Amino acid sequence: EHPTALRRRGRRPSRAPRFFPTGTMLCGAGRFFLRIALLFISAIVLPIMVVRMRNNRSQTKQRRSHHGLKEANLSTCKNCGALHRPHHMCLDCGFYNGRQVMDLAAQKEKREARLNAKKDAIKGSHEEAPTPNNSPDPEKSELPTAEAAPDKTPAKDATAAKDR
Repeated sequence: EHPTALRRRGRRPSRAPRFFPTGTMLCGAGRFFLRIALLFISAIVLPIMVVRMRNNRSQTKQRRSHHGLKEANLSTCKNCGALHRPHHMCLDCGFYNGRQVMDLAAQKEKREARLNAKKDAIKGSHEEAPTPNNSPDPEKSELPTAEAAPDKTPAKDATAAKDR
């Protein structure tokens, strides 16, 4: 019966079932272990639950039928005839609605000049940096040469040991 109907007759509606009757008293440790047991039971039972109303493949595909992408609407530029997005500037010539909004040719030249200057700077830094093998001054080279290394032979070491 409906809960309000029960209340009208003077009875309280029944609550959700409990694991223990309401009259039992549990100490602190009992409550702790009860909570752990309930968590363990819920961890085992919940993953086993099955979806109540499963959609089959055709229902899923029917739902997704509106998710498809539509082809983009493109406009033609009045100046150069290239395709561009409607209500946007043409990316080829920089015109919008019959007037020039951006000077793309000048921007392209600036960009190419900047990139060329950067390439030249990188090439120049590689040419200026001396490599250890091709250093201009052999006295300042980083790698030791045969002339700079002291000559140690086993015979000289043996004579130095005898002198001591």
